[in-house]
Amino acid sequence: MKEAILSLLDDSMGRLSDNCKAKNYATREEARRYERMYEAYHGLGGNGAVTNEHSQFMKLDVREQ
Repeated sequence: MKEAILSLLDDSMGRLSDNCKAKNYATREEARRYERMYEAYHGLGGNGAVTNEHSQFMKLDVREQ
């Protein structure tokens, strides 16, 4: 079950990150959701593969809307 949750989190974070990178910013809500998923992923013992993606995501501008 844990592996399935990790896989879903990885997929969701990847999709959100790709969408935000395409527009070159994230809304506050997108950034909040991404950070929450990232914390859950690592809390479940996810590996470092997502860490690079997280670093890239965190470089995006965050906007209100």
